[in-house]
Amino acid sequence: MRALTGQGTRMRTSRLIGSTVLLWLGSACMASAAPAAAPTADPTNDPLVQQWGQQVGETLQARLRSMADSSKPGPLYLAGLLWIDTETDAESDAARAGYAPLQRAWLQRALDARPRDLLVARMEALGCPAGLRCDPLAALAFLEQADAGNADVHLRAYASAQRRGDAAAAERAWQAAVQADHFDSGALALGQALHAAYADVQWPVLTSVSLRAQLDARGLPSTGADTAMLFAMAAWSAHALPALSPVVRRCDPATVTPVLRDECMAVLGNVAKDESTLATALIGAKRMVSLSSGADATRWQARVRELAWLQQQQQGLAGAGRGLVSDGDAVLAHGEVPALRALLQRQGIATQPPAGWQPSASVQ
Repeated sequence: MRALTGQGTRMRTSRLIGSTVLLWLGSACMASAAPAAAPTADPTNDPLVQQWGQQVGETLQARLRSMADSSKPGPLYLAGLLWIDTETDAESDAARAGYAPLQRAWLQRALDARPRDLLVARMEALGCPAGLRCDPLAALAFLEQADAGNADVHLRAYASAQRRGDAAAAERAWQAAVQADHFDSGALALGQALHAAYADVQWPVLTSVSLRAQLDARGLPSTGADTAMLFAMAAWSAHALPALSPVVRRCDPATVTPVLRDECMAVLGNVAKDESTLATALIGAKRMVSLSSGADATRWQARVRELAWLQQQQQGLAGAGRGLVSDGDAVLAHGEVPALRALLQRQGIATQPPAGWQPSASVQ
């Protein structure tokens, strides 16, 4: 997973969700990517599955319309983010042109709403999607006031000031990040909001036990909730990772002064504690190892080993078809690292590395 930001993120997210819809609601073209060794006919071509898929799509649309009708900025923005016209081919010229008119209207209403909403402001601070009006700098200023103890918002402001060439503003933002008492990328709040968007919906049921089993065997969702979870995971994956390149560059162990080293450790120590995504925690912990010495270095090395162990087990489970893709509800509701620990426990796998274990080259 890599961080995506700005206008390109929004368009890629829209197309990603659209492609996910076609995949999981019975696109015969996409279904041809299933393993060639499957012994049975493609279940997505069955009329019952296609009818059920259409019903699931309509139910999801109804839920998103209800969220938009609430007029609350956060749900309104998520409704626009997740909306997909199931009658429009995701690869058509219309889909590639950007958001559908209804999406654009919902997203703009959420961006225009005052007072600002934290979730919407986080999205706005990334940049304005094509065809929409927004003010990223004002959104950043709001975040710095509303979430002042969070290093993430100050690191966003630091990166923005660097892009503008405003050295004084960049230094102010950096010092605010150093003084912050925690780091919260917003990925957990986003995941929980996406999870709430579909968690209590009464979904249509595919009545054929045989067809449900065939879908399950191919790794395709056989319930409406699982289908909606994939939409939510697509949106979450496109926005979950914070942009940490500026702090990683500033905190290069080969060039930091003693004062800057202390500042970097204050910031990155908080980054390493954010377990909403495994990658974020690993980036912070690895850089803390390189900046630390003595007992501190030993402690952070243990943290890196723990996270690398989780990552390696995740890769092994994914290769066996038992990875977190099938556990998306937990990822959204609790964060990627807690969800992974819980998954390993259910599989009877230790969540801590055995003595003497070292990460494989692929994980390092």
